[in-house]
Formats: sequence, structure tokens, C-alpha cells
Amino acid sequence: MSMKVLAQGFGVALSAMLAISGCAPGSGEKIVSVAEHSTLGKDVPIDALLVASEILPRSLVEKLSLGAQNPDTTDIETLSSMDAEEYRLRSWLDGDGTRPIAQIVLSFSSPAQAEADYQRMPNGRNFHIVDGLHSISMDIRELGLKADSANVFCVGFEISNSNVNDCAQWGFRARYGRYVVDVILRKGAGLDGYMRIGKDLFFELVAAVDQNVNRKMNG
Repeated sequence: MSMKVLAQGFGVALSAMLAISGCAPGSGEKIVSVAEHSTLGKDVPIDALLVASEILPRSLVEKLSLGAQNPDTTDIETLSSMDAEEYRLRSWLDGDGTRPIAQIVLSFSSPAQAEADYQRMPNGRNFHIVDGLHSISMDIRELGLKADSANVFCVGFEISNSNVNDCAQWGFRARYGRYVVDVILRKGAGLDGYMRIGKDLFFELVAAVDQNVNRKMNG
């Protein structure tokens, strides 16, 4: 199966609980083939797909001043509003007590149901593209991701092309077999802004998450 990168309007707002929204994808959709393999590997415990602290890129940990990992969250209320069977949220605290990085994993009864959720909510449930906010999907062919479907995107008010070199709000959404994975990166800076994070740093995080999922499902 060809991996598909779905580029659409995206938006992310991180919270301890998944905020369900009915936001429709933005305009300018495009699909780019980036790989020729499938990750329909073995079923694994959903917790195994969460990235461990030691796997996080050291350069990103230092830049964000990451500290303790928060207890993982199982959101039963979220499951009641979708077709997912299981939900996990893992996040890390920084020196300011906020959560600049979070990973969400959803499991579904079949790859088809997982793909349906990916297509229905390709920006996840944490970004809202409103009031002039835009989303730009990155060219991720260089990463060679193992996901069946994947999108890496930047969200902001003044972004205009896929050559964004740094971004204040990064997102990654992907499907691996019957699992959907979301990664959210944004760190507050000042009263109403966010720290800009280089594309290469976020790509390191995406690669680490992708490698962990692929290793656990196909190792």
C-alpha cells in the first residue's frame, strides 16, 4: 500500500483531554505518495506505541527544557464519542509547568476504521483553523516514514508554503495499521506567543515516533 500524505488545513490546541471538534479540513488538499510499504504488523498493546522519554531527541529535550513525564491518560469520555477502542495520551512537562510535547494513540477495530478516522479528522482533534490561522503540510518524503498515511504540518497566521524552516505550532498525524498516532509540539513564549521550533528538530521527533511504532509492530 502506498503511504499517502494528506495536506489540508490543520490546527492544534493541546489539552490533557482530547477536545472533540467537527472542524472540516481546509482547502487546498493534496495527496503525495511517499513510500511503497504497509505497516499492517502485529497487534500490540497500545501503550507500546507511546514513545519513551529516552527516545526523545536530546537536542529537542534541551531546547524545550523538558523534565518529568506526566502520567499517561486514558480518556474514556473521548472514546464514547468516536469509534476508537482505546486511547492514550502521553506528555512531558517543561520548566514552566506546561506541556510542550504530547503523543496521542488511538486504536480501532480494523485498519479501515483507523483510515476512516484519519481521513475524517486529518488534522487530529487539537487544532482549529479559524480567524486567519493557516496550516501548511511539509514535504516528508526524505523521512521515509513507515506509516500507511501521514502528515506533518505547521500551523500559524503568516505561513504560505511548504518550505517552512521553523514554526510555532507543529503537528504530526499518521495511521499505522489499525492505530492512529498524533504528535503535538508547541511551547508557550511570552504572554500570547509560542517558541519557534526548527523543522529539522521536529522532523527528528517525528522520525523517532515513527521508528518506535514500526519497531513495536514489526519487530
